[in-house]
Amino acid sequence: MFTIEYEVVAKYSGSINKIEEDIGVEVEILGCNYAIITSNSKRKIRELLNYPDIISHIESPFLLERQEIERFSSEGLEEFKKNNKLTGKGTILGIIDSEINYDLDILKDVSGKSKILYYWNQSDERAPYTNQEINKAINGDLEIPIEKNTGNNEDVHRICYEIANDSNIIFVKIRNVKNSELIKSTDLMRAIKFILNKSLELEMPVAISINYVTNEVYNKDISLFEQYIDDMCLFWKNNIVVAPGNNDNKYCCKEIAIKDKKVKAEFNIVEGETLLDLDICSDFIDEFSVYLVSPSNIRTRSISLTSGEVKNIIGTTKIKGYFHPISPYSLLRRIRIQMSSKTSIEPGKWKIVFVPIDIVSGDICIYLKNSFKILKNTKFIESNKNPFKFIPQNTSKVIHSYPYMAGILALFMQWGIVEKNDLYLYSQKLKASILKLMNQNSNNLDRLTRYNKLDLSNVNLDDILKKGREKIPNEIDLKSERFSRGLRREYSNQASNVRYGINIIHDGNFEEDMQSLGIPYEYYKISEEFGVVFISPEYQEYVSYILNFESVVTYQINIRISLLGEISQGTSQGITANEEIGANFFKNNPNVSITGRGVVICIADSGIDYLHEDFIYPDGTSKIRYLWDQTKEGNPPEGFSIGTEYTREDINNAIANKDPSLSIDEEGHGTMISGICSGMGRVNSEYPGVAEDSELIVVKLSKIGGYYTNASLIAATEYFNKKFYDENIPVIINYSLGGNMPGRTSSTVIGSTFFVRGMYTVAAAGNEGNTQTHTSGRLQFNGEIKDIELELLEEEDTLDIDILMDKPDLVTVGIVSPIGEQSKLLIETDYTPVTGLFDFEGTSYSISYIYPTNYSGQELARINLNNVKKGIWRIRLIGNYITSGVYQAYLPNRVFLKPGTKFRDPDPLYTINYPATYDENISVGAYDTINNSMWVKSSRGPTIAGTYKPDIVAPGVNIIAPYPGNTYATITGTAPAAAYVAGSAALYMQYVLVDGIYPTKSFSQKIKTYLKAGAKRSADISYPNGSYGYGILDIRGVFEQLK
Repeated sequence: MFTIEYEVVAKYSGSINKIEEDIGVEVEILGCNYAIITSNSKRKIRELLNYPDIISHIESPFLLERQEIERFSSEGLEEFKKNNKLTGKGTILGIIDSEINYDLDILKDVSGKSKILYYWNQSDERAPYTNQEINKAINGDLEIPIEKNTGNNEDVHRICYEIANDSNIIFVKIRNVKNSELIKSTDLMRAIKFILNKSLELEMPVAISINYVTNEVYNKDISLFEQYIDDMCLFWKNNIVVAPGNNDNKYCCKEIAIKDKKVKAEFNIVEGETLLDLDICSDFIDEFSVYLVSPSNIRTRSISLTSGEVKNIIGTTKIKGYFHPISPYSLLRRIRIQMSSKTSIEPGKWKIVFVPIDIVSGDICIYLKNSFKILKNTKFIESNKNPFKFIPQNTSKVIHSYPYMAGILALFMQWGIVEKNDLYLYSQKLKASILKLMNQNSNNLDRLTRYNKLDLSNVNLDDILKKGREKIPNEIDLKSERFSRGLRREYSNQASNVRYGINIIHDGNFEEDMQSLGIPYEYYKISEEFGVVFISPEYQEYVSYILNFESVVTYQINIRISLLGEISQGTSQGITANEEIGANFFKNNPNVSITGRGVVICIADSGIDYLHEDFIYPDGTSKIRYLWDQTKEGNPPEGFSIGTEYTREDINNAIANKDPSLSIDEEGHGTMISGICSGMGRVNSEYPGVAEDSELIVVKLSKIGGYYTNASLIAATEYFNKKFYDENIPVIINYSLGGNMPGRTSSTVIGSTFFVRGMYTVAAAGNEGNTQTHTSGRLQFNGEIKDIELELLEEEDTLDIDILMDKPDLVTVGIVSPIGEQSKLLIETDYTPVTGLFDFEGTSYSISYIYPTNYSGQELARINLNNVKKGIWRIRLIGNYITSGVYQAYLPNRVFLKPGTKFRDPDPLYTINYPATYDENISVGAYDTINNSMWVKSSRGPTIAGTYKPDIVAPGVNIIAPYPGNTYATITGTAPAAAYVAGSAALYMQYVLVDGIYPTKSFSQKIKTYLKAGAKRSADISYPNGSYGYGILDIRGVFEQLK
């Protein structure tokens, strides 16, 4: 009896095994909260929708087809291998294909033994074959039913094996869909999991080749399947190569823009076409209707957001269309129109017509699906030849190239990981290194970042990736005069100024590894597995060795961050903005009970005045669940090493005794932010917070060297995460601090909350919009010289400047003093600085590079000046390797600088502060409701990664809020704006999750979607943009979108 199986990919949280037990489906865990769910019944698959607390998103498998391969050019490969003595030894090639011949000589080592470590035939129920079993089969002692390779399959992988001729192999023979050469995305995900798990067991780095694509979905969106591949790129030590596709000449895609008039697109259907899907992709925020006009000029009925499924019949052609609901991870809306006929869809020129209703973005993509199956001349009359991506080409962390690239990656990983020259030479860092070596010309470089020519001529890895590093001495005499007590004290003072601090997440052996270096350092321990290492400038070259310790899990440069609110005493000319953001609708409507009840808002800031009556219930108890004062030694939270944690009971006792000594908010900033989010207005009923019934968890952040840093913010976030999981409460995390060094913080060292139900993060965008702390420009060609002018009207004790290049560009950086002295020039190295002194000014300098940065793969040049004299300084950039040529230069936040320190040609764009740059955080700019305009200092987007930021703006000028001492003051900046959004998010979270109305809409991406969709917009402004994002916060509008 033949059993039909139905399977879907699911993203989940919590215990997915409960579903397996409840409805009798089979759950196959893939890792990173992905699973494949299989059933013999469609009904059981539909029942998955009854578990919104566990299943966040479901996706049907895609069908993929093996790609034809164009020739790949790699000049100087043999010379490269010889010079660097590389053969792929100690690495693994992960090959996923439909057939293999294990008996090929190229798959054997010099002794005749197989290089295949594992062979898994997905169509065979038997366990994967081991290397020992394959060797028995080669010797004729065991029969393994492996098909012989034919044609292109063998050619593709033969080249890969020849490149990394000593690498081992894990091969997955992927199963085909019955009676076809197509495969399912679910089987490809299983293959990836298998290869990565085996590589981890063997503790060997792996390069995986994926040579299957389709064009099922959309150019601007990313499927769950692709998200899984991207997430797996960060699992173990791997790189994944995805084929770029080869259907560029098929006119199957059309991009159009609609605004205030009808827009049409024309496509031709040839005789004999019996089935054709039109897939339409638009921004989620746009509303329109769409209909078709046949070659005989008959119009179908329109479909729209509210129409449901609409069916039409024109002659023998059946047409149905419908709008898909927005998935939890998508900012796009999908529409499908399906045309079918038993004989032939009416041939000729068809028109698809879009009628605008409410347009914000207006960008629309239309696809003829599936271009592998449609007839040759069924196509758009005028088409965009090159705008679309085949699944899985929406992936961002893979390398889009041909399968041969996997062999080259294995060579690099041998040098970096196996030979321990660079233990982080995988994933994004290796990708950037490869792109740097690519020869790009306009014919081979398209929107998919597709590179197919690699020049390895005269490349020496020691020169490129290891330049400037010296062998670590076995021992340094710490008792020598050089390390006298006075010098150590001077070093300690430098370290406290956080110039060369690195935030490290590590295992238990890290401190032993640090001591083994034999150099002076300072370690600020925050928890058992997290802390900050400070290295004096003269030992900065050791940083690269520290980061290569096996005990280091991940890292991020330590930076100064500042409070993003400006406080003024008193309430004169101050306002509250609850009416402007729509919150008063909920406060003043007796039939609505949406107050933030059951939601906790987490505040990481300067602390809180817990004796302020706005945070005390009428019964004398506090709305603060926990208060962690990182600055006060005593009883730290479990798992942490600094500060003191106070429970609600501790705070209630202090309130009863009127004892202010537990923790003091000296600056008042945290008290004001907490009050805007959650204050009850008990001192003055005119000044309540947004979500009065929400509760608070507050962290008073510690300072290092007199400054707030991202290290204390990271620790606070980890603390919030622990409370979220331990207490099973929905939380809104509010960040009201930020830093203007995005190149140093391009990745987070804590887990993303992007796919976690009931947790949401809000971040102030920054106050650097008009502060002249950022500039940008472009180098046009290799060898071009450009100067960035930096003006000082007063002397600065110390000054940091960051230069960030588009990847894979490289520059040499120098400094020219006001009287014309020039610094030394240094070709890029990893952390090793060039130092010197401008004799006439008495200014010392240090220039160092990080290339590529561990997460983004860009070049970051870091400049530090000490005893900086006034005048016009020039930062000189010399193009070494230029493709894009775009650079961004940053000074620290304005509050850290003297008033006259500025770039002479500033750029207000790209000024979004960390951590608002992270995708999972909603970034909030500040709007001036008094003057009905953007607040001039509000930071502007996009981010250096090209992401639209800010996401939204909110009132942020002269906002009245609670202030220490049971009083009120006013605050201006993006910090109060973010607080309004955090309070609004608490109202939303109560409604959808606590009250259980729409629990599937309580994910971070979903909340962000509705906040954007509900924002107020002006007809005179185009959205989204780098100032307003998607518009001005309107929490009532958000709830309107939920209807």
